[in-house]
Amino acid sequence: MSKVREDLEGTVHAINQARERVILKAGDKIPAGYFVGGHAVEGGDVKNQTPPWTSTGTTASASAASTEQGAGREPESLPDVLDRLVADGAEPQELLEQVAAHFEIELHGAPEGDGGGSDEDAPLVVPPKAGAGSGADVWRAYAVEAAKRAGLKIAFDDAASRGDIIAALDDAKIATE
Repeated sequence: MSKVREDLEGTVHAINQARERVILKAGDKIPAGYFVGGHAVEGGDVKNQTPPWTSTGTTASASAASTEQGAGREPESLPDVLDRLVADGAEPQELLEQVAAHFEIELHGAPEGDGGGSDEDAPLVVPPKAGAGSGADVWRAYAVEAAKRAGLKIAFDDAASRGDIIAALDDAKIATE
């Protein structure tokens, strides 16, 4: 197991893929799955400042972190999965199915019959304006459903940007926050 350099003065933050941090001091063992820049690792590569889940290269501290996890590569995080799928142009149902498959989640269909409700009864969640899940395709799907619920018909071509869609929703007095 890797450890923090004995001659380190002060403390260093170790981070894992979930962006959780622990504070370590000289001589502390680096917990499995956590990354510390090579400059602070006993025998580490001073040039290594990139966590293994954001880099394909390996160095002393990156190798130690990934070896501690077992078999090399860290699992892909949910935001990374969503970003990749949206970038590939996945439709909402396809997004759901692929995320479920990636995380080995079993999906169950809707109950037979009307189930006492409809899609209009389900709360409509406004997408984020930045980060994972904030792409134009997500905003386009939200805009169409929100407009439908408001009794309006709004259509956007594939070239419409997230900003264009948000501006149109603001003009129509449909929630964007």
